[in-house]
Order: sequence, then C-alpha cells, then structure tokens
Amino acid sequence: MEEISEQVENIYRRRVLRAREMDPMEKMWDGPRLFEGVVRRMRAGISAQLKITDERSVDGELHRRLTILRQLQATR
Repeated sequence: MEEISEQVENIYRRRVLRAREMDPMEKMWDGPRLFEGVVRRMRAGISAQLKITDERSVDGELHRRLTILRQLQATR
C-alpha cells in the first residue's frame, strides 16, 4: 500500500513541476482542451450506454445530464 501511495505522490509531483514549466498561454488553452476531451468522452459513454448513434439524441442526453449536474451543484 505504501508503494502505491509513493507512486501517486511521484506522479503528482511530476505533474506540478510540468505545470510550473508551462508557458502561460499554453496553460490558458489547457482548460478548453480538457473540457472538449471530457465532453467527447461523455458523448461516447452516453452513446455506448444507451446504444444510440444519432448525434442529436446523444447531445440531448448530454444536455439533460449536465442540467441535472448543475442543479445538484446549486443545491450544495
């Protein structure tokens, strides 16, 4: 267990060091890139889970789920 904890710490440390070395403009673009990647994975997950390939239906379900998430966050 200690070995895993040590590995996690090393990974975290490397990520922090990499982030500190990044160009400020590159950091700025990371947010939108990460968001696009998450949305792409969410669409793929919805399509696989509900077995739908129609892009409009997938986007509708994505919108529905994001609305629920926003509502849950607002009640915190």
